[in-house]
Amino acid sequence: MRLPEPLASPPAAALATPLSAPPLTKREAIPDRDGLRIAPSLEPPRLPPTGAPWRQPPRAPLAGPASDANLRAPVPPAPMPPDTGSRAAPDTLPPPTGREGVPRRRRLGAWLRPAMRWVLLAFAYMAVALALVGVFRFVDPPTSALMLLRQAMGEATVHRWVPIDAVSPNLVRAVVLSEDGNFCRHHGIDFGELKAAIERARDGVPRGASTITMQVAKNLLLWPSKSYVRKAMELPLTLAIEAMWSKRRILEVYLNIAEWGPGIFGAEAAARHHFDRPARRLTEAEAALLAVSLPNPIDRDAGDPGPGTERLAQRIRARMQSNPRAASCVVP
Repeated sequence: MRLPEPLASPPAAALATPLSAPPLTKREAIPDRDGLRIAPSLEPPRLPPTGAPWRQPPRAPLAGPASDANLRAPVPPAPMPPDTGSRAAPDTLPPPTGREGVPRRRRLGAWLRPAMRWVLLAFAYMAVALALVGVFRFVDPPTSALMLLRQAMGEATVHRWVPIDAVSPNLVRAVVLSEDGNFCRHHGIDFGELKAAIERARDGVPRGASTITMQVAKNLLLWPSKSYVRKAMELPLTLAIEAMWSKRRILEVYLNIAEWGPGIFGAEAAARHHFDRPARRLTEAEAALLAVSLPNPIDRDAGDPGPGTERLAQRIRARMQSNPRAASCVVP
């Protein structure tokens, strides 16, 4: 019996050749921000010749840091926005920022909210002040904003209200000639004096253009510091006082709330403090001294005047004699 022949073993060359060669691709290095990555090319894989053992082709040396992960799974490049050659649409632009990197809208809102709060507060204060103007047409003011400020600073104040009939006509004429010579002719604002004061002030705050009515509005309802904000609030109050009050009432309130010395408010308190007599008995010389002390009652002492105050008082007395009807709208 003949045994079957054993199967012939494959030649060694056939064993060296793999059954199926893996697809090979040619790789090339492409620079990237993180180093070098490997991207496949579009060339077809090249198989080794028949009968030759397959070997891994050598890899190109990398100039930058690389790892097996970069070789196996290359990172796709970051998408770049298309270059349209024109500016981006407004809705795609980032919000404009200021120097600190804060968006301008946010900075504008942070500035606008406090400003609106102050504007509303100013309007509310003006509404209250206008209501008080209507009340003080018939009711004598018990105090003033300037008196309250002095008391808040811890200063003692003396105030005595008297009607204008209890004030000497000499003091009425002296105050009008010293503070506001056109008091009986203007309607609260002397535009000629205001224009001249602005030209004198140049870039500063105008001075010397306040009428008696404007001083009533300032001393009664506002604050004494010089600023354009106070002037802006003073003008409508001045017009309201001129519209609601008579000239006699305006001068009566002014003589009773004006400061005639440190903490001395009102003509009656001033006459008793400086000359030890009531306001109805003031002479022409005493009235002139009180009148010239009004612009600066802290430094100008009507009861103990200096040479400068004496010269100013003499000028006012000369005006009183040359123009006896300067206050004809208040006293005959």
